[in-house]
Amino acid sequence: MPFFGIGKFSCSGSRNEPKEISVLNYSHNNLTYVPEEIILHERSLEELFLDANRINELPRWLFQCYGLRILCLTDNEFQVLPPAIANLINLENLDISKNDIREMPDTIKCCKKLSVFEASVNPIGRLPEGFMMLINLKELYLNDTFLEYLPGSFGRLTNLKVLEVRENRLKTLPKSMSRLIELERLDIGTNEFDTFPEVIGSLSNLQELCIDNNKLEFISPDIANLKKLEFFDLSKNKLRYLPEELGACRNITDLHLSENNLIGLPESIGRLSNLTILKLDLNQLTKLPSSIGGLTSLYELVLSHNFIIEIPNTIGLLRNLRTLYLDENELTFLPSSIGSCSYISLLSMRENKLVYLPDEIGRLSRLKVLNLSANMLQYLPYSICKLKELQALWLSENQTKPLIQLQQEKDKSGKRYLTCYLFPQEQISKNRENVKYSAINEMNVRERYLDDIRMHQLHDNFNLSKDKTIKKSLDRADLLSTYNSRDFFTNDIENFSYNGSEYENTTRQNSIRFTNDLPIFEHNNLLLKPIQDNFQIDQFKNMYTDRQQPANYEQEKAFKVYKSSSFNSCRPNNQVLNQPTGDY
Repeated sequence: MPFFGIGKFSCSGSRNEPKEISVLNYSHNNLTYVPEEIILHERSLEELFLDANRINELPRWLFQCYGLRILCLTDNEFQVLPPAIANLINLENLDISKNDIREMPDTIKCCKKLSVFEASVNPIGRLPEGFMMLINLKELYLNDTFLEYLPGSFGRLTNLKVLEVRENRLKTLPKSMSRLIELERLDIGTNEFDTFPEVIGSLSNLQELCIDNNKLEFISPDIANLKKLEFFDLSKNKLRYLPEELGACRNITDLHLSENNLIGLPESIGRLSNLTILKLDLNQLTKLPSSIGGLTSLYELVLSHNFIIEIPNTIGLLRNLRTLYLDENELTFLPSSIGSCSYISLLSMRENKLVYLPDEIGRLSRLKVLNLSANMLQYLPYSICKLKELQALWLSENQTKPLIQLQQEKDKSGKRYLTCYLFPQEQISKNRENVKYSAINEMNVRERYLDDIRMHQLHDNFNLSKDKTIKKSLDRADLLSTYNSRDFFTNDIENFSYNGSEYENTTRQNSIRFTNDLPIFEHNNLLLKPIQDNFQIDQFKNMYTDRQQPANYEQEKAFKVYKSSSFNSCRPNNQVLNQPTGDY
């Protein structure tokens, strides 16, 4: 049953004369055709909703409803938008998203009053030239429409306030877009931009800018022109640095920089005094600028999955901070100034190298969740007892309850501390401490590991004769069996002539070495484990020689990605690295 919106009433004195209908809603009715009863209201109908049905064709008589202002056709099975759409000259809002429309008719230019057009999730491919005559358009949504470019005359749409073209194949923006001075929101995420579009610097009224999931390596200094920018998403790019000019965008409240290659932050970031959310997880940061204390409005700070060694004392100036994530870094201590962040309710420092916590942590009176698992703590400061609102204290990844009973003890000086059966925490193994694993599909591990290596270089590295006329696979097995499971191959990846981009981690561009001490890939749960000492070389040979039996992927070799700082960049050829000591 449709929903009838009653508009104007008839002035006739007859009781039997029907009321005029201005709104009809047939949404979610599993319709396969447009109901013919609609034509009864062609003169009064202003809004028609046919979304979420199975309709695949629009009848001709529908375009006689000249008074239509809103037409919603989303989530159906249309393949064509008829040229007769030109008859709906009063149309203001048209939604054809989530269909299979492959071409947009040029006659749409006749819908002069159109202000909102939603066509996302259609294989349109390109915009007709006539589309640029819709000069009253204010909101345009063309996400996931297979666009490879925007027309050069796109700048004619000078009244646009919202433009979304994410999930396409765009590489550039037309220069004419500099005329879109009214634009407030621009979303070009998940495209193929490898350089920052210069035209963006001309959009002085921009308030929201999304360029996430592209291939950007730098941001233009022209970003300083966006004085009104409030939301800025640059996540999932290849950025290594940010320009100092970013500090000029003082109205930014949300800044998303996750999953880049950032190795540092500009000092000017401290000028963003209105910033409330800052996400910097999955980068290559080793430290933070002291100016970060200038982010006095900061509410949420995410720094997980970096290489941060210490937090500056100015962290204590973030008096409005509620959430702080520091998981998987290299922290050995937390500054005592953290106690000044009295509004923090969630503090997570999982998988660091923390040896102790400052007594000032007991001043975080609003703290509800504290995650300290996988560190090197010997005990907890007694001041933890002051955290009356604490609801979860995680000390181990295997902990079954959010809170466990702590016992009070004293050290030799008589100072009180807290402990339990989970202390002292086990030292993080070197594999977890120094190694960042690259999650590579187990089906192509052998191919990447063997087939890409140039055989003559391996011959050179291991001083084997090139006159051998045995199979490649057996030859490689002999080469690999030359060293036991604790030895390393001798040459850097550069000497193997690899294409580094093929092996870089999705969030880090680190150097890679191949070793016989690589972890074994477990097929069931994707867990990486080191090779055991009792691993037989015959098993190793069988993995890389021709065989009739199917591969045992639980004994496959995986790659190990080391931090660049842990490498010896130069050493003579054929010099074997020192044999590692201790347990892995």
